[in-house]
Amino acid sequence: MIRYRGISTVDQTFLSASLTQDAGTDVWRFNSGTLLPVTERLGVEYYLEATDGLGNTFDGSANITRAVLQYNDGLPISNFGVGDQQNQYRMFSVPLELSNKDAVAVFDEITAGTYDTKTFRIFAYPGGTGDTYTEYGSGLTNIDIGKGYFALAANSATVNSGLGTTPGVSAASPFTITLVPGWNMIGNPYNFTVTWSDIQTASGITDAEAQPPQGYNGSYFEKSGIDAGEGVFVNNPTSGNVTLQIPVTNSA
Repeated sequence: MIRYRGISTVDQTFLSASLTQDAGTDVWRFNSGTLLPVTERLGVEYYLEATDGLGNTFDGSANITRAVLQYNDGLPISNFGVGDQQNQYRMFSVPLELSNKDAVAVFDEITAGTYDTKTFRIFAYPGGTGDTYTEYGSGLTNIDIGKGYFALAANSATVNSGLGTTPGVSAASPFTITLVPGWNMIGNPYNFTVTWSDIQTASGITDAEAQPPQGYNGSYFEKSGIDAGEGVFVNNPTSGNVTLQIPVTNSA
């Protein structure tokens, strides 16, 4: 028997299901896709229990295994800006550990493999109190999970991130983001909305350590959470680094 639970489910009770043996082999299978709710966005944790014909038992609860989700075609990226004006930039993030992180490859539906500032531009903010951004080819290459980016395309396009997996997290070991003193451009590492109050509670911090996230839609505005695929700015007003713990529970 297998005991399992979705990593991001609210109820963290282990459920049970029987394993199916492949005929004539020692292979036993468990189809998580038929048992996990469609709202599961991070993967599954599981362990095995067994009893033989003599009544001997095996309890594997001390060795829980984690299996992340793999998206062969990636996830849609829709939070980039479209236009030719500075105020049309938008902040996005990708909630996957990408197989190919190169920004030109990620946006290949727009770039066709070549970075051309006439058709597409992408910037990252290194963090702190300065006003300098890094652009692709000048300090920025990869799109990393947990980070936010400004991007602007000359024309609208349907973009998928490409092959990637969800982060290897759990309720006990959530995704963490380090905030340097000053402003930090971060991204949601999960494919569901996370509220700022939940992040503060999990991190044991208040606004004195990290102020509410700021979105951008042509001007900056305060947000109560970070949506899937979104980038935001968060200000750390202290003189030292602050660690955000991003809780894995999908309470939406």
